[in-house]
Amino acid sequence: MESVRVEKVALEAFCTSILAAHGASEAASVACARATTDASLRGVDTHGVRLIPSYVAWVKGGRLDTDADTHFRKVAPSMGILDGGGGFGHIASYRAVDEAVSLARETGIGAVAVHGSAHHGATGTYALYGASQGCVTFGFTHSAPGVVAHGGRHAFHGTNPIAFAMPLAGEEPMLLDMATSSIPLNRIYLRRDTGTALPEDVAVDRDGAMTTDAHAAQSLLPLGGVHYGYKGAGLAMMVELLCTVFTGSAAAVTLPAFADVSRGRPSPIGHFFLAIDGARFRGSAAFSDAGAAAVARLRACVALVGLDVMAPGDPEKREKAVRLVQGVPVDRATWDRLSILARDKGIGMPTLFQQQPHVPENADD
Repeated sequence: MESVRVEKVALEAFCTSILAAHGASEAASVACARATTDASLRGVDTHGVRLIPSYVAWVKGGRLDTDADTHFRKVAPSMGILDGGGGFGHIASYRAVDEAVSLARETGIGAVAVHGSAHHGATGTYALYGASQGCVTFGFTHSAPGVVAHGGRHAFHGTNPIAFAMPLAGEEPMLLDMATSSIPLNRIYLRRDTGTALPEDVAVDRDGAMTTDAHAAQSLLPLGGVHYGYKGAGLAMMVELLCTVFTGSAAAVTLPAFADVSRGRPSPIGHFFLAIDGARFRGSAAFSDAGAAAVARLRACVALVGLDVMAPGDPEKREKAVRLVQGVPVDRATWDRLSILARDKGIGMPTLFQQQPHVPENADD
């Protein structure tokens, strides 16, 4: 499917303007546009700017509190709780990471549980944000059911992503950002927009039968598939516990579907962030140098013909380098939705690069 390409800074400003014009606060608009544009820049199109129209619909339907403010409370030397106030999950998550890093700088480790939040896009965005401040950072979030229980027929787990970012000497941090499902749920929606089939053995229809039809797909399998899905299901349960037991957030099975734009009240989603000041163990230089050396050893492994051995996050690093030069691709269906939102509020359209075929999306949370 064709896409348009937009320079990253212009795309972020455009998305910020759309959100603000449709009722989001200035702070929420900036945080949401920043997070989604970052995901698109890194090739994580499933959780990039294609989500902006959904967030606008949530604002209109009352699913996001546009006047929300975040509140942080320290509960122990290395622990705190952040109340997202029912607003955008992006602004709550950026602040939670800041608080976790601040705690880690005081005590060596910082754990922040977030409640009263909402969907925050790509969890890896916030792990990278913490790692860019020098701390090893973990991020977790639960979500509405979209993944069948292992051996089950109907959705029970969220996609419940796990993100881990490690500072490296001489380059951007290493990032592991993965769903505990076979693929991200947003990939179903993206494949619907792009008219492409799903991979084999990742999704089921309403009767629990395997399907590659994105329009028929109702739920995903846990990571590991039919035979080994207990691994993904176990990780999903771990994330569910971290994001509900510590936060007081609602169980996944009670949360509204992502596509439910008319909830009329905020959705009580929880996140959990952990920051570690790794320099406390061996010193700052030794810490980041050792991480870089470990990644270099991995990349030096002998590869199969036609393939590369890459560290977690390397495909996104490569894609970011390309998109910084060639512009960020936005699929035509998403661009049309953004254009309508902009036109309704008299917002000018950004200058486009030459149109290119759509770049396939990368896996993420």
